[in-house]
Amino acid sequence: MKRFLITCARAPVSLELARNLAKHGHQVFMTDSLRYPLAKNSRSLTQFIQSPSPRNNIEHYQTALLDIIQTHEIDYLLPMCEESFYISKIKDKLTAHCEVLCPDFELMQQLHSKYDILSLCQNTGISLPKTEQLDFSSAIATEMLSNCIVKREFCRFGTDVLLSPTPKSVQHLFDTGYGRILKQEKIQGNEYCTYAIAVQGKVFAQAIYQPTHRLKVAAGIYFKPIVNQKISDFIQAFCQKHQYTGHLGFDIIETPDDIYIIECNPRATSGLHLLEDANLADALLGVSTQHLPHFQQPKMISLMMVLAGLPFAIRQRKVKAWYRDYQQATDVMTCKNDNGFSWFQFISLAELAQIAFKEKISVREAATQDFEWDGEAIK
Repeated sequence: MKRFLITCARAPVSLELARNLAKHGHQVFMTDSLRYPLAKNSRSLTQFIQSPSPRNNIEHYQTALLDIIQTHEIDYLLPMCEESFYISKIKDKLTAHCEVLCPDFELMQQLHSKYDILSLCQNTGISLPKTEQLDFSSAIATEMLSNCIVKREFCRFGTDVLLSPTPKSVQHLFDTGYGRILKQEKIQGNEYCTYAIAVQGKVFAQAIYQPTHRLKVAAGIYFKPIVNQKISDFIQAFCQKHQYTGHLGFDIIETPDDIYIIECNPRATSGLHLLEDANLADALLGVSTQHLPHFQQPKMISLMMVLAGLPFAIRQRKVKAWYRDYQQATDVMTCKNDNGFSWFQFISLAELAQIAFKEKISVREAATQDFEWDGEAIK
């Protein structure tokens, strides 16, 4: 039995991982800056401990993590979302007390960059879309923006991505936020997302899926598993090339002739939900490779499918397709051996809504604003 500390208890993937580790006999501790993060209600937790925001004060965050690790004799620290960047920055301070399952900060930074990831993917069996940095001082003409997308170098969940850019919308990206602005060739094809766990360059678990339903054009809320050997081979080659340890995901577009890398997320992604039947502790510790059946049932965040997916389907006149997909999938929150989440989801959502109202931001922004990292110096 090992003791795991999982960060970002608000994320559905963190709840999924906590249940999996507990099911296989391990003790799970979780931390988050929120008072009522989603996974706090789970029976799989040995204990939840609130901690400060890593983005607001990295030193306070480090002190809090060290206190949890030492007090509860943690064996492994598992960063889950973008707090991973802050944890990788202070990794050398933490590894004296437990093993930290994420890469070093320099690699994490390159993986998160929508520009640097392209060079990291060279000679791994995947094609690279033409990408260039836009110059703030240059005049941006409409013809420059045809057949391309424009996005911020460090972005997430489809935000700060212009699928049909105009000079005005591009100028707005320059005027707000931090980091380089990139112009990228628009690739037409099927979009896939991935999740993988690797240890010292060897992949021990992976999932490939289509985000069939989304929050508008952003984060997926419905995860349809698929099998794609080209993508699997790329994941293996990439992890081996960089001797990767930790979990990571890719967004990939497949054309009739090739596969193209769009971006990398050096953190947990929703594909983790498709590994419910795997022994994720064995994968994370490099004990054994997890092989799952090719045909799996889709997963969904049913609350979001109802609150966001259904209204979108009504506007698009695709209610029959929405209902068919809804009937085929299982909810990531529901687990027969765990507490119910029907009401606790709303408690967690209410806390985020309160933060959004206070800070005058969206609920989506409230869910990530205290641990996002956009390439700025971490102090």
